[in-house]
Amino acid sequence: METCNFSIIFYKMRYHLLLLSAILLAYSCRTQSHSKTLGKQEQEYIQQTKEFIQYIRTIEYPKDTILLVDKPNMKELNKCIPELLFDTTLLTIIERNIIRSQVSTPLLNNWETTLVDKVRIISRDSVNAIFNDKYRWWNYFYKHYGKGFSSYSAPIFLRNYTLCLFYWDHSCGGLCGGGQVTLFKKEHNTWKPFRTFCNWIS
Repeated sequence: METCNFSIIFYKMRYHLLLLSAILLAYSCRTQSHSKTLGKQEQEYIQQTKEFIQYIRTIEYPKDTILLVDKPNMKELNKCIPELLFDTTLLTIIERNIIRSQVSTPLLNNWETTLVDKVRIISRDSVNAIFNDKYRWWNYFYKHYGKGFSSYSAPIFLRNYTLCLFYWDHSCGGLCGGGQVTLFKKEHNTWKPFRTFCNWIS
């Protein structure tokens, strides 16, 4: 009788272990599939970003090696949101929400040399340390880094990578520099400026 009970318990335990294994395997496959989907989306974003920045480099100091701040400049893009969204016919409600979401949580965390041609990278922390110190400021920067630096936002793509919202600027002195937010449109596989917002110059 005890042997029979033991056999029943053993088979029940075996059944439950097999059932648990099947559930875990199914969950693992589902998770891996989800990761692959996310990976493909990220790869597509990075590839589109590289192609877009190649275009930007053709219109911004194309022959020079630029000094680029590593952290995407979403702060200036965020300041421009009211002007950008003032024209309610320009973007759909969903597109407006995508912009707000990606301004607060960009899809790109760092600019790297693999993403931008002819570039040197400087950390945002270094820039802040130099220009928050009145004894260093531009004289120190010119001596140690060069004539100026640029910052880019993370590109925000819309409409299946046919629109791109982007901020970029260049600083070269206390009263030298400029920047703007531009909505680019892709036509015949070529990016073209469509609308500009929040231009500044000093």
